[in-house]
Amino acid sequence: MKSVSLSVSANGIFGTQQEKTQAAGKGKNVFFAGESNLTEDPIEQRRKTAQKRALQVVGAVWENEQSVNRDIQTRREQYAQMQARQKEAQEQLADVRKDEKALQQLYEVPVDSREQQELELLKKAQDWKNHVGEALTQEEKERLAEIDLNNLTEYQRRALELNERAAVFQKTAQQEERKMQEAVSAVKQILLEKLKTHPMVDAQKAAEDILEAANGEIIGMLVQDAVDQADDKLEEEKEAAKEAAEEKEQREERLDELAGKRAMEEALIEGTREAAERAKEKQRQVEMPDMDFTDMLTITAKQQLSEEAKQSLAEIKSSMKLLEADLKGIRVDDEI
Repeated sequence: MKSVSLSVSANGIFGTQQEKTQAAGKGKNVFFAGESNLTEDPIEQRRKTAQKRALQVVGAVWENEQSVNRDIQTRREQYAQMQARQKEAQEQLADVRKDEKALQQLYEVPVDSREQQELELLKKAQDWKNHVGEALTQEEKERLAEIDLNNLTEYQRRALELNERAAVFQKTAQQEERKMQEAVSAVKQILLEKLKTHPMVDAQKAAEDILEAANGEIIGMLVQDAVDQADDKLEEEKEAAKEAAEEKEQREERLDELAGKRAMEEALIEGTREAAERAKEKQRQVEMPDMDFTDMLTITAKQQLSEEAKQSLAEIKSSMKLLEADLKGIRVDDEI
């Protein structure tokens, strides 16, 4: 059986033209998968299946990563919008506070005056009612109960109106601040999960494992294919050798038969018992029936007489110029 080597190089399992040339120069019987028809064969199908599975694994993770990245980007954009709304609310709140200062200066109300202190208590109660401030203490509640809300000064009423506007902007700024914190917390959580799992790295490793396993299977299939081809070739060679042996045997049998006939003819020609014995021995070698020397001479005599009779008949026809029709009654017995 001829040895068959499988070329598996760094350039792939098919081998390069240079490798083929080098192998041919060394007189090796090299099986190159590239020389096989892999258009729709199981090897090519296995390779395509593995590549498809690897792409699906990586593609699914990549798509999930892109989805996560899009989610993070959306949250960042939303954060920027929240920040912009918060900044606008804070600027409007600052304008209201400026108006309050201007109003206080306009009415020339001192900071430590009873009127201003009552106003600060009223503003705190108003903020709590609008869900933007702190709750009143028990002492503050008792003091608030002592204030006659029907007898507020003009300054106090106008200041409370400004504070009502300020509560709206303050509330908006606080809401946006809370949303921004939630967005930041969500993005941090997503990034932490990404750092823990390494999905893309895991997917690439899984894809490599799939391709490596498929490559191993393909190499096994190629080796088996090469072995099958070698076995088929060996079987063909065995069949050819068998046919050649049969033909040789037939030729030898024919040669033996011819040798036996030739020995018999030589014995007849020589006409000796020794020659007959040699002919009989040759006949036994080729499985021809034994023939007695006397029988051989008898057959020879018959043949000679037959030939002589035919010759005589020919001479009579020639000398007497007889027609063929006149000789119908003449019969030569070949068994004289």
